[in-house]
Amino acid sequence: MYWRVDRKELWVGWRGGNVRGGGNRARLEDLVRTGEPPGLIAYVDGQAVGWLALAPREAYPRLDRHRALPRVDDREVWSISCFYIHWANRAQGIGEALVLGACDYAAERGIEVLEAYPSRPGDDDPFTGFEPMFAANGFEKVFDDGGRRAIWRWSRAGRARNRL
Repeated sequence: MYWRVDRKELWVGWRGGNVRGGGNRARLEDLVRTGEPPGLIAYVDGQAVGWLALAPREAYPRLDRHRALPRVDDREVWSISCFYIHWANRAQGIGEALVLGACDYAAERGIEVLEAYPSRPGDDDPFTGFEPMFAANGFEKVFDDGGRRAIWRWSRAGRARNRL
């Protein structure tokens, strides 16, 4: 929920204790009740083992104002903003499967562009995924200011060309 909460609300929420834990859980439950899925879930043998947050970039006010991750152009994009993989299922390809699932989801729904902000190799922050997961699924780096993260994009048009 970090990217969905604007900076002022996040600051007030952290101080008041209503953003962490139960507050975030309640916000996510409210989001699910709207009918628009906030992401994709990975299952192994019927057990949920991972999650990927996926929504239009506009759904993430903090991302939309992040100086190091600016809008690259005026195209409508959906953002992959966050991952969670259960600790017992890490290093088993769950993240890569979720990225592939996001590409399939986008292609099936006519979403033209997906954007991601993964950690660089050697960075130990797993919550936005890692660059190789995206590179392996047809994403290309489109913006890099040398900071902690770069912007990677996948396009439905590019995917169609690659499948011919």
